[in-house]
Amino acid sequence: MISKDDNPLLANLTFKLALNTASHPFEYAKVLIQIGHEPLAPYPTKTLFKKPALGLPNVIEYVKYIKQVDGIRGCYRGLFSRLVCNSINLVTCKKMSDISTKYSWKFIPCPPPDIPEEQLNETDKWLKLWQETMVEITSKTAGVIASQPLHVITLRIMAQFVGREIQYSGIGSSIIEIYKNDGILGFFSGLIPRLFGEVLLSIFVNVCIFLAKNMIKDNEVMKLSSIPIAIVGTAFTYPFHVVSTCMTVNCCGLAAGNPPQMPIYSSWIECWRHLSRTDQLNRGSSMFFRYYKGPHVSATGYHNFVIKKDY
Repeated sequence: MISKDDNPLLANLTFKLALNTASHPFEYAKVLIQIGHEPLAPYPTKTLFKKPALGLPNVIEYVKYIKQVDGIRGCYRGLFSRLVCNSINLVTCKKMSDISTKYSWKFIPCPPPDIPEEQLNETDKWLKLWQETMVEITSKTAGVIASQPLHVITLRIMAQFVGREIQYSGIGSSIIEIYKNDGILGFFSGLIPRLFGEVLLSIFVNVCIFLAKNMIKDNEVMKLSSIPIAIVGTAFTYPFHVVSTCMTVNCCGLAAGNPPQMPIYSSWIECWRHLSRTDQLNRGSSMFFRYYKGPHVSATGYHNFVIKKDY
């Protein structure tokens, strides 16, 4: 039974699930771009600075291609597991945030919450920032760990588009498949870079907003400034999510995670270094202005980036 205290959580969960459903085809295309699958040929174009370049189809054209191959229903591949994943993440974050807020004062000597921020000295302000950041990091960490098995299932269901496999068809069969091939650790593939991305984002955004508050006294301007801070923070941590997505499907028995589509990586650090050398750490970050980078060798056209592994 849902209590009155859980009503905001239920409303937030309902809104986010509706948003996830509406945006799923675009998120699906983004995941395929992150793992390096480019089924559509580049075309001659110019950059925003009028320099000649090879452009790649934007996310809308990518979704149209998925629809052409699998139909409208195919555009929602992995939706159910994604909704379950995000529900677990959100609920775990909220519950852990409540617990952390309740007990964090025992570990961090912060001023009472009823004291107005204007009356706090500089030391107390920093202690309060530390407390709020630690609560956010703790809750996000719990949410990511709890939802990672469903996150792995979701990405692998999506990645089957590359090789047209059917190994991961639902949550139950996917659990059996992952356990059979990778054991318990398989459910946490790609966890570390995903965690790093979430933790660094919390630290970056909270510290930048704190510093902005000290410089900007106008509350309305401050509210507006938080938006670009969040955008910059998301861009800063985006490579961690690309690496996490690649490691989640790497060497999992799918064509998307094996050569020639993707090298076999021994660790997420090796994956990071390799993507960095080939200028692929930010692939998928731009949904509309996309440009081809690097060599391409495919007998059947521009179907994927083939990158030799360095030893």
